[in-house]
Amino acid sequence: KFDLETAAEYLLYVEPWSLELNNFIKEYCAAKKLKLKQLAGYGPVPDGILYPYAARDSYYTLKLFHAHVPNLYSDRYGNNCWSSYWRSMYLVPVFLEMFRNGIKIDTDRFYELHESYSKALEDLHEKLKAKINWPDFNYRSFPQCVEFLFGEKYTYKPRKRPPGARSLGATPIYTTASSSARPWDDTCLQEKLSPATDLEVCQTLATQYPEALSLYHLRVLDQVLKTTLKLAKEDEDDENSEITGGLLKYMCPDGKIHPRYFPLTETRRCSSREPNLQNLSNSREEEYKVILGNSYKYCIRSVLTVDSPGDIFVEVDYSAAELLMMGIAANDTVLIEDYYRNSLPDDHPDKLDLHSNIAVLGFGLNCRPTKAALKAIGAERLRYYSKRVIFGLNYGSSVESCYLQLKLQNPEITLDDVKKLVDTIYLRYTRVASFREEVKARVTNPGWLANCFGSYRRFFRSRSREIIKANEREALNFPCQSGVADAMTLAANNLYSFPERRRFGYRLILHNHDALLLTIPEQNLSEFVNEVVPYCFCEKVKIRPCDLDGKPIKNAKEYSFSYEVKTGKRWGELEDLR
Repeated sequence: KFDLETAAEYLLYVEPWSLELNNFIKEYCAAKKLKLKQLAGYGPVPDGILYPYAARDSYYTLKLFHAHVPNLYSDRYGNNCWSSYWRSMYLVPVFLEMFRNGIKIDTDRFYELHESYSKALEDLHEKLKAKINWPDFNYRSFPQCVEFLFGEKYTYKPRKRPPGARSLGATPIYTTASSSARPWDDTCLQEKLSPATDLEVCQTLATQYPEALSLYHLRVLDQVLKTTLKLAKEDEDDENSEITGGLLKYMCPDGKIHPRYFPLTETRRCSSREPNLQNLSNSREEEYKVILGNSYKYCIRSVLTVDSPGDIFVEVDYSAAELLMMGIAANDTVLIEDYYRNSLPDDHPDKLDLHSNIAVLGFGLNCRPTKAALKAIGAERLRYYSKRVIFGLNYGSSVESCYLQLKLQNPEITLDDVKKLVDTIYLRYTRVASFREEVKARVTNPGWLANCFGSYRRFFRSRSREIIKANEREALNFPCQSGVADAMTLAANNLYSFPERRRFGYRLILHNHDALLLTIPEQNLSEFVNEVVPYCFCEKVKIRPCDLDGKPIKNAKEYSFSYEVKTGKRWGELEDLR
């Protein structure tokens, strides 16, 4: 465990101090017939119990800080970690401001989305049941889904289907996701292993069976209705019962949600919860459009809106930042040059779309390396392949892994296509392949590496090849992902402490990995974007090339990220500010 009391017990040799408090709360809730999660705060707790508990919380936190200080001066490899520690701690007041400001949720739109998604799920479920002639088919039932996709022999139980109900009779793809998951073969039946029926399996089978695509769509809708758009109450018969899921669970009396952020993680990217809005991605919106058809009206993020009519959202996003970090970390000047050409306006004669360029070179296309040019010849999918392979390699994926991931969504792609793209990437960016090998080697010797900002990632020694491979993937991702995270930390702190901040009247709202969201009075937008943004995100955030020990490279040029600015009244409906 890593909680405060366990750490204090282990490092400071003190007894846990929350027992009296917890006992009181349990007795109080039992007497009032409340559930523990219905007790908001410690209001009912007597001062004689609450004050000593709070005092010990504060005191032992400080004592634990002093206990850990020697490790900041020198970790087990002798590295001084104070600079990376303080860089993370700069975010604490930033996150406190974001927590206090919160972000308004449009409940009317939320209910409208919940209703439209629920109706689409119900309609799709009825159509599938009719198509397969299975009136009580339950898409949440694992045995029923196994029998529907593959047949009853794979459930090792008597047939569940009613007479006349269909099974697709497909061949299983792999076993259920667990520590023993593996591709399906004849021995799996002998061992009575269960075939997986997850989203990836349904998506793969959808290329052959329209009914499998329907099941995939049901799963996608069910997932969002069980999480983000959940609208369930503890007691369905009680109108005043507390909502127990979805974004509305976290809405406070001010009509806002107030996410909490935590800056200290191994990856250097902050974490978020209650709720985790960093997981509220736009990536599935295209799928939702297809599934809902004419019923699709709004993206889910659009339920979050500015709370004042005179304000506007501003989202500043570092553009393709991990590609520049890869170029700098690998000291690949061609990749660095391509990154900056990628950031040029579309009408600039030197414009180069990095992903399109790899597709053009890899497949020998006779067109300019831009999105528009590939679209004109009907080859947009090749740019998508290129993008996924580039980021896959950046995250430590193998050629085969990149191929399998692309195959799920694009059945026409071949392994040779992926190999062409990988070969093209390494031919154009000649330092990247050797850099990847250098990074992987450091997992076992010396067991750590540093990014361009002097932040460290350590790896526990292991003889397990599986663990070593997993550590190598994390190591390959660390220089890029952590470098962008450190840069965003500096940018957020620059905005927070900007000397003329009061004059502009902006408020920090949301941290979303490579982007920051804030609100500002609309009349101050232009001046803010032209003066404050370039200063806080570029001029004051310089990237200095370093080796994997974290030592600066002599006489190396400093770099800064390109960025995009989007504005609007609703998150998810922001438009590029040209």
